[in-house]
Formats: sequence, C-alpha cells, structure tokens
Amino acid sequence: MRKNENMSAGDTLKKLVDLPEEVLPSGKYLLLPINKSDEWRKIFTKERLKIISTLKNANPVSESKLAEILGRKRENVMYDIKILKHLGVVRTEKEDNRVIVRVNKDMVIIPF
Repeated sequence: MRKNENMSAGDTLKKLVDLPEEVLPSGKYLLLPINKSDEWRKIFTKERLKIISTLKNANPVSESKLAEILGRKRENVMYDIKILKHLGVVRTEKEDNRVIVRVNKDMVIIPF
C-alpha cells in the first residue's frame, strides 16, 4: 500500500476500508467486510490460519501433503480448504491425479 505523505496513518486506513481499489493493487488482496468483531474468528479459525501460513511457505502443495504437514485428517483439511476457496483466499487446481492448493491472495484485510 502506498501512503500519501500528507495522509496520516488513520486517514490511509480509512481510505483502505472505504476505497480499497484506490489503495491496493487489484487481485492481490481480499477485503472482508465483517460487522461483528467475533465473526472473523469463526471464519479464520486457528486451523485455517495455519493452512494459509503453511501454503505461504510451501506454496503450492497437494491436499494430501498439506494434511500430512499439518498432522490433520485429509477430510478436515479439505473442508477448511473449501471454505477458504469460497472466500477467495486459496485456489485449487487439478494436476495429474492430485489436487494442488495455492494461496490466491497476498493479504486478507478484515475491517471492524
């Protein structure tokens, strides 16, 4: 994000929330308008945040390998991937007979 030298940090953040398309490059960020501060915790559980973090470090990786890295059942990881995919945070691609998971956004911004 480029900060205008004449804008305070608060003004920059307000513009980011009100007009994200003017501040952020398109396609790289996901802005989620969440009305209640506890709603984001229901969406971004510790397990889902760990998936995002793991993918940022090991991007791309198959669903099976991701479950192995996380020490979780593949079915549970696939469920979380489905939710993150619906939000646009990750994407999946078929490669041979594997499903590859990639991070789709560089940053998730949650305004309160």
